[in-house]
Amino acid sequence: MGFIGAEPNLRADESNDEETYTERTFYMYSPDPSVRHDDWRRLMSAGWTETAMEADDGAGRHQPPAYLILYRDLLEKGWGWDRLVPYDDDSVKWFEYKDYLETYFQKNEHQIANLCNCKNNGLLIGQGVAAENFLQAAANQCIETENVFLTSCYKYLTVEDIRLCGQIKKHARLIIQSEVVSSVATAGLACVIKEAELMCKSVELECEPSETITLSNEIRRSALNLMLNGGTESQNVAALAAMVGIAKEAKYLCDLLSQEDSDMYVKYYFNFDIRKHTSTVLAMLEKEFGCGSDGN
Repeated sequence: MGFIGAEPNLRADESNDEETYTERTFYMYSPDPSVRHDDWRRLMSAGWTETAMEADDGAGRHQPPAYLILYRDLLEKGWGWDRLVPYDDDSVKWFEYKDYLETYFQKNEHQIANLCNCKNNGLLIGQGVAAENFLQAAANQCIETENVFLTSCYKYLTVEDIRLCGQIKKHARLIIQSEVVSSVATAGLACVIKEAELMCKSVELECEPSETITLSNEIRRSALNLMLNGGTESQNVAALAAMVGIAKEAKYLCDLLSQEDSDMYVKYYFNFDIRKHTSTVLAMLEKEFGCGSDGN
Protein backbone atom coordinates (compact mmCIF):
# COMPACT_ATOMS: atom_id res chain seq x y z
CA MET A 1 0.00 0.00 0.00
CA GLY A 2 2.99 2.26 -0.54
CA PHE A 3 2.74 5.77 -1.94
CA ILE A 4 6.07 5.84 -3.76
CA GLY A 5 5.79 7.96 -6.87
CA ALA A 6 2.29 9.14 -6.00
CA GLU A 7 3.07 12.70 -5.00
CA PRO A 8 3.90 14.03 -8.49
CA ASN A 9 0.60 12.59 -9.76
CA LEU A 10 -1.19 14.20 -6.86
CA ARG A 11 0.14 17.62 -7.71
CA ALA A 12 -0.74 17.14 -11.39
CA ASP A 13 -4.25 16.03 -10.53
CA GLU A 14 -4.76 19.02 -8.28
CA SER A 15 -3.53 21.45 -10.93
CA ASN A 16 -6.05 20.03 -13.41
CA ASP A 17 -9.07 20.76 -11.22
CA GLU A 18 -11.55 22.67 -13.36
CA GLU A 19 -11.79 25.58 -10.97
CA THR A 20 -8.95 25.61 -8.47
CA TYR A 21 -8.37 28.10 -5.71
CA THR A 22 -5.24 29.45 -7.45
CA GLU A 23 -6.94 30.04 -10.81
CA ARG A 24 -9.99 31.61 -9.27
CA THR A 25 -8.11 33.98 -7.02
CA PHE A 26 -5.75 34.96 -9.83
CA TYR A 27 -8.58 36.13 -12.06
CA MET A 28 -10.92 37.45 -9.38
CA TYR A 29 -8.47 38.91 -6.90
CA SER A 30 -5.35 39.77 -8.85
CA PRO A 31 -3.39 42.33 -6.78
CA ASP A 32 -3.82 45.97 -7.73
CA PRO A 33 -1.23 48.60 -6.73
CA SER A 34 -4.00 50.66 -5.20
CA VAL A 35 -5.05 47.84 -2.87
CA ARG A 36 -3.27 47.68 0.48
CA HIS A 37 -1.44 44.45 1.31
CA ASP A 38 -3.82 43.60 4.17
CA ASP A 39 -6.85 44.15 1.96
CA TRP A 40 -5.34 41.96 -0.73
CA ARG A 41 -4.74 39.15 1.76
CA ARG A 42 -8.34 39.36 2.90
CA LEU A 43 -9.53 39.17 -0.71
CA MET A 44 -7.33 36.12 -1.27
CA SER A 45 -8.67 34.54 1.91
CA ALA A 46 -12.24 35.25 0.77
CA GLY A 47 -11.51 33.57 -2.56
CA TRP A 48 -10.08 30.51 -0.83
CA THR A 49 -13.05 30.32 1.55
CA GLU A 50 -15.55 30.53 -1.32
CA THR A 51 -13.79 27.71 -3.17
CA ALA A 52 -13.61 25.55 -0.05
CA MET A 53 -17.29 26.04 0.76
CA GLU A 54 -18.33 25.14 -2.79
CA ALA A 55 -16.17 22.01 -2.95
CA ASP A 56 -17.90 18.66 -2.42
CA ASP A 57 -15.48 17.76 0.37
CA GLY A 58 -15.23 21.23 1.88
CA ALA A 59 -11.60 22.24 2.33
CA GLY A 60 -10.39 18.68 1.84
CA ARG A 61 -8.50 19.36 -1.40
CA HIS A 62 -7.44 22.94 -0.79
CA GLN A 63 -4.75 23.89 1.69
CA PRO A 64 -5.57 27.23 3.29
CA PRO A 65 -3.19 30.19 3.07
CA ALA A 66 -1.56 30.81 6.44
CA TYR A 67 -2.91 34.37 6.58
CA LEU A 68 -6.45 32.96 6.75
CA ILE A 69 -5.90 32.91 10.53
CA LEU A 70 -5.98 36.72 10.51
CA TYR A 71 -9.62 36.74 9.37
CA ARG A 72 -11.52 34.70 11.92
CA ASP A 73 -14.88 35.11 10.18
CA LEU A 74 -13.49 33.52 7.00
CA LEU A 75 -11.56 30.94 9.01
CA GLU A 76 -14.77 29.83 10.71
CA LYS A 77 -16.61 29.45 7.39
CA GLY A 78 -13.96 27.82 5.23
CA TRP A 79 -11.72 25.84 7.57
CA GLY A 80 -13.03 25.76 11.13
CA TRP A 81 -11.19 24.78 14.30
CA ASP A 82 -10.84 21.03 13.92
CA ARG A 83 -7.48 21.08 12.10
CA LEU A 84 -4.53 23.43 12.31
CA VAL A 85 -3.81 25.90 9.55
CA PRO A 86 -0.18 25.17 8.55
CA TYR A 87 2.30 27.82 9.68
CA ASP A 88 4.18 29.82 7.05
CA ASP A 89 6.62 32.48 8.24
CA ASP A 90 6.42 34.23 4.87
CA SER A 91 2.69 34.85 5.34
CA VAL A 92 2.12 35.58 9.03
CA LYS A 93 4.16 36.82 11.94
CA TRP A 94 5.10 34.42 14.70
CA PHE A 95 3.13 36.29 17.38
CA GLU A 96 0.06 36.23 15.10
CA TYR A 97 0.30 32.48 14.73
CA LYS A 98 0.73 32.01 18.49
CA ASP A 99 -2.39 34.08 19.05
CA TYR A 100 -4.21 31.74 16.65
CA LEU A 101 -2.82 28.73 18.55
CA GLU A 102 -4.24 30.08 21.81
CA THR A 103 -7.76 30.16 20.35
CA TYR A 104 -7.25 26.79 18.70
CA PHE A 105 -6.40 25.26 22.07
CA GLN A 106 -9.48 26.78 23.69
CA LYS A 107 -11.58 25.12 20.99
CA ASN A 108 -9.90 21.71 21.29
CA GLU A 109 -8.68 21.24 24.87
CA HIS A 110 -11.57 18.90 25.69
CA GLN A 111 -10.24 16.32 23.21
CA ILE A 112 -6.95 15.55 24.98
CA ALA A 113 -8.41 12.72 27.07
CA ASN A 114 -9.63 10.83 24.00
CA LEU A 115 -6.30 11.36 22.25
CA CYS A 116 -4.55 9.73 25.22
CA ASN A 117 -7.03 6.83 25.04
CA CYS A 118 -8.12 7.70 28.60
CA LYS A 119 -11.45 8.67 30.11
CA ASN A 120 -11.70 11.91 32.06
CA ASN A 121 -15.25 11.75 33.48
CA GLY A 122 -16.28 14.68 31.32
CA LEU A 123 -13.76 17.09 32.84
CA LEU A 124 -11.81 19.47 30.66
CA ILE A 125 -8.17 18.50 30.49
CA GLY A 126 -6.27 21.67 29.85
CA GLN A 127 -4.46 24.48 31.56
CA GLY A 128 -4.34 23.87 35.30
CA VAL A 129 -7.17 21.34 35.35
CA ALA A 130 -5.46 18.07 34.46
CA ALA A 131 -6.35 15.57 37.20
CA GLU A 132 -3.45 13.60 38.70
CA ASN A 133 -5.15 10.25 38.20
CA PHE A 134 -5.83 11.08 34.55
CA LEU A 135 -2.24 12.12 33.90
CA GLN A 136 -0.95 8.94 35.50
CA ALA A 137 -3.34 6.86 33.39
CA ALA A 138 -2.08 8.66 30.28
CA ALA A 139 1.53 7.98 31.32
CA ASN A 140 0.74 4.29 31.79
CA GLN A 141 -0.92 4.24 28.37
CA CYS A 142 2.17 5.89 26.92
CA ILE A 143 4.48 3.19 28.30
CA GLU A 144 2.20 0.46 26.97
CA THR A 145 2.06 2.08 23.53
CA GLU A 146 5.85 2.53 23.43
CA ASN A 147 6.34 -1.17 24.15
CA VAL A 148 4.02 -2.13 21.29
CA PHE A 149 5.72 0.38 19.00
CA LEU A 150 9.20 -0.93 19.79
CA THR A 151 8.15 -4.51 19.09
CA SER A 152 6.21 -3.73 15.91
CA CYS A 153 8.61 -1.28 14.29
CA TYR A 154 12.00 -2.43 15.55
CA LYS A 155 13.52 -3.31 12.18
CA TYR A 156 12.82 0.20 10.86
CA LEU A 157 14.28 2.07 13.83
CA THR A 158 17.66 3.74 14.19
CA VAL A 159 19.70 3.72 17.38
CA GLU A 160 18.46 7.27 18.02
CA ASP A 161 14.84 6.17 17.56
CA ILE A 162 15.28 3.39 20.11
CA ARG A 163 17.00 5.75 22.53
CA LEU A 164 14.13 8.23 22.16
CA CYS A 165 11.64 5.49 22.97
CA GLY A 166 13.54 4.75 26.18
CA GLN A 167 13.62 8.44 27.12
CA ILE A 168 9.88 8.76 26.59
CA LYS A 169 9.18 5.74 28.82
CA LYS A 170 11.56 7.08 31.47
CA HIS A 171 9.73 10.40 31.57
CA ALA A 172 6.35 8.66 31.69
CA ARG A 173 7.52 6.68 34.73
CA LEU A 174 8.68 9.88 36.41
CA ILE A 175 5.23 11.37 35.85
CA ILE A 176 3.64 8.34 37.51
CA GLN A 177 6.02 8.46 40.48
CA SER A 178 5.89 12.21 41.05
CA GLU A 179 2.11 12.58 40.64
CA VAL A 180 2.64 15.95 38.98
CA VAL A 181 -0.15 17.96 37.39
CA SER A 182 0.98 19.39 34.06
CA SER A 183 -1.14 20.38 31.10
CA VAL A 184 1.93 20.41 28.84
CA ALA A 185 2.74 16.85 29.92
CA THR A 186 -0.84 15.80 29.19
CA ALA A 187 -0.76 17.18 25.65
CA GLY A 188 2.76 15.86 25.15
CA LEU A 189 1.69 12.34 26.09
CA ALA A 190 -1.23 12.57 23.66
CA CYS A 191 1.19 13.60 20.95
CA VAL A 192 3.74 10.82 21.49
CA ILE A 193 1.01 8.17 21.88
CA LYS A 194 -0.74 9.07 18.63
CA GLU A 195 2.51 9.30 16.67
CA ALA A 196 3.55 5.86 17.97
CA GLU A 197 0.20 4.42 16.92
CA LEU A 198 0.60 5.98 13.48
CA MET A 199 4.05 4.46 13.04
CA CYS A 200 2.70 1.03 14.00
CA LYS A 201 -0.11 1.40 11.46
CA SER A 202 2.26 2.49 8.68
CA VAL A 203 4.46 -0.55 9.31
CA GLU A 204 1.46 -2.88 9.50
CA LEU A 205 0.17 -1.66 6.12
CA GLU A 206 3.63 -1.10 4.60
CA CYS A 207 2.61 2.47 3.86
CA GLU A 208 5.78 4.56 3.59
CA PRO A 209 6.98 3.43 7.05
CA SER A 210 10.43 5.03 6.77
CA GLU A 211 8.99 8.44 5.82
CA THR A 212 6.39 8.24 8.57
CA ILE A 213 8.85 7.12 11.23
CA THR A 214 11.30 9.91 10.40
CA LEU A 215 8.69 12.66 10.76
CA SER A 216 6.92 11.03 13.72
CA ASN A 217 10.11 10.77 15.73
CA GLU A 218 11.02 14.39 14.94
CA ILE A 219 7.64 15.32 16.40
CA ARG A 220 8.02 12.99 19.40
CA ARG A 221 11.48 14.34 20.21
CA SER A 222 10.15 17.90 20.21
CA ALA A 223 7.16 16.90 22.34
CA LEU A 224 9.44 15.26 24.91
CA ASN A 225 11.67 18.33 25.08
CA LEU A 226 8.64 20.57 25.59
CA MET A 227 7.44 18.30 28.40
CA LEU A 228 10.85 18.43 30.07
CA ASN A 229 11.28 22.21 29.85
CA GLY A 230 8.61 24.60 31.01
CA GLY A 231 8.11 27.92 29.28
CA THR A 232 6.21 31.14 29.83
CA GLU A 233 2.41 31.13 29.85
CA SER A 234 2.14 32.13 26.19
CA GLN A 235 4.73 29.53 25.19
CA ASN A 236 2.92 26.80 27.11
CA VAL A 237 -0.41 27.62 25.45
CA ALA A 238 1.21 27.54 22.01
CA ALA A 239 2.89 24.22 22.80
CA LEU A 240 -0.38 22.75 24.07
CA ALA A 241 -2.21 23.77 20.91
CA ALA A 242 0.48 22.53 18.54
CA MET A 243 0.77 19.15 20.28
CA VAL A 244 -3.00 18.67 20.40
CA GLY A 245 -3.30 19.64 16.73
CA ILE A 246 -0.55 17.29 15.62
CA ALA A 247 -1.95 14.45 17.74
CA LYS A 248 -5.31 14.91 16.02
CA GLU A 249 -3.61 14.75 12.62
CA ALA A 250 -1.82 11.53 13.57
CA LYS A 251 -5.13 10.00 14.67
CA TYR A 252 -6.81 11.21 11.48
CA LEU A 253 -4.12 9.61 9.30
CA CYS A 254 -4.15 6.39 11.31
CA ASP A 255 -7.91 6.12 10.74
CA LEU A 256 -7.55 7.07 7.07
CA LEU A 257 -5.01 4.32 6.40
CA SER A 258 -7.52 1.77 7.69
CA GLN A 259 -10.10 2.77 5.07
CA GLU A 260 -10.64 2.47 1.34
CA ASP A 261 -10.67 6.03 0.03
CA SER A 262 -10.39 7.20 -3.57
CA ASP A 263 -8.77 10.43 -2.36
CA MET A 264 -6.22 8.62 -0.21
CA TYR A 265 -3.17 10.20 -1.87
CA VAL A 266 -4.55 13.72 -1.64
CA LYS A 267 -5.52 13.35 2.01
CA TYR A 268 -2.28 11.57 2.90
CA TYR A 269 -0.03 14.33 1.57
CA PHE A 270 -2.34 17.04 2.87
CA ASN A 271 -2.03 15.51 6.34
CA PHE A 272 1.73 15.07 5.93
CA ASP A 273 2.08 18.75 5.06
CA ILE A 274 0.14 19.91 8.12
CA ARG A 275 2.21 17.66 10.39
CA LYS A 276 5.48 18.77 8.78
CA HIS A 277 4.67 22.47 9.23
CA THR A 278 3.51 21.88 12.81
CA SER A 279 6.72 19.98 13.50
CA THR A 280 8.51 23.21 12.56
CA VAL A 281 6.31 25.07 15.05
CA LEU A 282 7.30 22.61 17.79
CA ALA A 283 10.98 23.10 16.95
CA MET A 284 10.56 26.88 17.19
CA LEU A 285 8.88 26.51 20.57
CA GLU A 286 11.74 24.28 21.73
CA LYS A 287 14.14 27.15 21.08
CA GLU A 288 11.88 29.56 22.95
CA PHE A 289 11.58 27.23 25.92
CA GLY A 290 15.35 26.96 26.02
CA CYS A 291 15.99 30.71 26.03
CA GLY A 292 12.88 31.78 27.97
CA SER A 293 11.89 34.35 25.36
CA ASP A 294 8.44 34.85 23.89
CA GLY A 295 10.03 35.24 20.49
CA ASN A 296 7.74 38.03 19.37
